[in-house]
Formats: sequence, structure tokens, C-alpha cells
Amino acid sequence: MRGTRDAINNGAASRGEEAWKMLGDFLPAALQRSARLSEEAAAPPLLPQPLVAQADAAREAVNGTSEPALANPLVWLDLEMTGLDLDSDTVIEVACIITDGELEHVIEGPDVAIHHDEAVLSTMNEWSTTQHGASGLTQRCRESTISMRDAEDQVLAFVGAHTEAGAAQLAGNSVHVDAAFLRRWMPRLSAHLHYRIVDVSTVMELCRRWYPRAYRRAPRKKALHTAKSDIYESLDQLRFYRQAIFKRPP
Repeated sequence: MRGTRDAINNGAASRGEEAWKMLGDFLPAALQRSARLSEEAAAPPLLPQPLVAQADAAREAVNGTSEPALANPLVWLDLEMTGLDLDSDTVIEVACIITDGELEHVIEGPDVAIHHDEAVLSTMNEWSTTQHGASGLTQRCRESTISMRDAEDQVLAFVGAHTEAGAAQLAGNSVHVDAAFLRRWMPRLSAHLHYRIVDVSTVMELCRRWYPRAYRRAPRKKALHTAKSDIYESLDQLRFYRQAIFKRPP
């Protein structure tokens, strides 16, 4: 019995030594891989090479240099969609401008209607059908030859020309909705932007609560619901709030 017990113990010890050896062989490689993945995750996303060339060319044309010109840039972007359901709706228009952090300098960007066939356009909810039909956007989408990827390429090349990857923040009214659709439909553009956003609607709601007199004087949106007009109305609102409530110290 004792011999049997010794044999079992010796076998267990042997298996334990083998397990520790295997773990010792595995851990260094695993730790190296973990460190490498952490570094890759921390690194800013890179533009695809063709878009790098486009971005550099655009910087040269606008700034006379390949370096971004604006300080603390904000990427003002607005999407028009067939609806608000991430699972079933899609983007039909994207427009973009970039400003500096002082909201003084504006660089015009693309305004693109994205092609969709009737099978997609016919799925729009009632509000979108009425609004986009009246604005002419639905017809522009029928006539457009620009795909979702082409539209993303255009906007990404423009944004990449004036901002560093991972630095510029998305700005606009209720822009968290646009950010969600960007992640779903334009992931490369989404990856270029900072994870923080500047939501003008949040500023508006705080002003309504804390500075009601200033809120009553704020510019009201015309609700045209075209991407570029929505952007400029959001910019006008934030400019107003900056002057009215974000006052510089004496």
C-alpha cells in the first residue's frame, strides 16, 4: 500500500513539474503578446495609404504644409438616416466641416448623398419619408452614384487632412446618435476621431436650467434636416452659448 501511495505521489509530482514547465514556456510568449496588443490598442488608428496621400495633398493645398493647421479642432458632422434604429436603418447623407476650438475658423468639407435603391428607401419611417422627400434628399439618393464606402473615403480624407488621428472630437446636436451610426456604417472614420464628443444639445439643456434668460435668446433651429444646414445651426448655437454663458474671466 505504501509503495502504491509513493508511486502515486511521485507521479503527481512529476505531472506537476511538467505543468510548471509548460506554464514557464507559455507565459513569456503570452505576456509579450499581451503587451504588444496593448500597445497596438493604445496607438492611434492609421489612415489607409491611399487616404494618407489624399490627406497630405489636401493639407498642402489648404495650409501650404502637410501639418494640420487648426488648434483643438472640432469635427462637425451630421448624418441623415432612414430612421434611428441601428439594426435596420442606414445612412443616406453625410456632411462635415471642421472648426478650430475657438469656433472662429471654418473649413468646408464634403456634403454627400449616398446611393440607395428603392428597396432601402422604401423602408424609411414615416417622418423620414416625409422630411427627406420634401427636402429632395430622397431623390438625390436615387440619382447618386456614391456608395457608403466612397462617402466614408471622402469624409475621412477631408478629416485626415486637417486633424491628427485620435485627436479631433465630434461636435453637433445630439451627436451621440451620429457617433453610433458612424461606428456601424463608417467604422474607419469613427476610429479616426477621439472618443469624447462635444454635444451642443447638452450645453443647451444646461443653459435652459441654469441660465433661462440666455436660453430664451439662443438661436432656434429651422429644422430643415439637411446635413449641412443642421451643422451650421449647431455651430451658431454653440457660438451663442460661448458668448452668453462661457464668458472669459476679466
